[in-house]
Amino acid sequence: AEIHVQEIALIPKAKGPYPYGVVTFTFDDGYQDQFAHAKPKLDQYGYPATAYIIADLISGSPGLYMSLAELGQLEQQSGWEVCCHSMYAADHNATGGFTGITAAELDDNITKQKSWMLANGFKGKDYTAYPQGLYNDAVVNTMKRYFTAARTVQGTDGFETFPPADPMRVRCVPLFDTTGTQAAQEAVYKGLIDELYANGGWINFYCHRVNSTPSGIQVTETTFNALVDYIAAKGSGALAMPVRT
Repeated sequence: AEIHVQEIALIPKAKGPYPYGVVTFTFDDGYQDQFAHAKPKLDQYGYPATAYIIADLISGSPGLYMSLAELGQLEQQSGWEVCCHSMYAADHNATGGFTGITAAELDDNITKQKSWMLANGFKGKDYTAYPQGLYNDAVVNTMKRYFTAARTVQGTDGFETFPPADPMRVRCVPLFDTTGTQAAQEAVYKGLIDELYANGGWINFYCHRVNSTPSGIQVTETTFNALVDYIAAKGSGALAMPVRT
């Protein structure tokens, strides 16, 4: 409501298109346990997610990386977006990521990656995530020629604006089990969701693997499930906190 003080209207600060915040789950590299463990829980609430994949790993190691058929199910059945990360694992894993390959190699990687996405009918050819989260001005400038937005692995306070202030440097929050105990880790994420719900904005979670063995780049299925349940419990209808790609 507006408050009038001597004919001056004090209008509360707008919180953008999602007044109770919006959440995105992103998963890197195309690990199969994203399909096996993250997808079923997100499906429970009709939540989509984003998968940034390394193209030449897909269908190459059954049980470790997803197949083309599984990626297709993510998009066609669960509303996910399959997006670019790297055409080649060798470029992704290079020292410095894309900063460690030549300009010609980067152009070749991106053009072949986007052609691969088109050939396989995936929706996310205009979106990417920097391999290893590493980039410099030259890489960003190249990415601008090919992509609408690029996700980093950085976030100053855990939150991003919606839409992002710099779409080529989208900030995010790591979804990793690193605090020592499951209860402590869940408390961290629930605290972020509480703050988001109160203040609006965008949390873009990123993760590599969802399984039973926590590590620096993994989250346990238990922690992941608890977080998704917590988001789903945050209001309903117009008061809900949506999950988007």
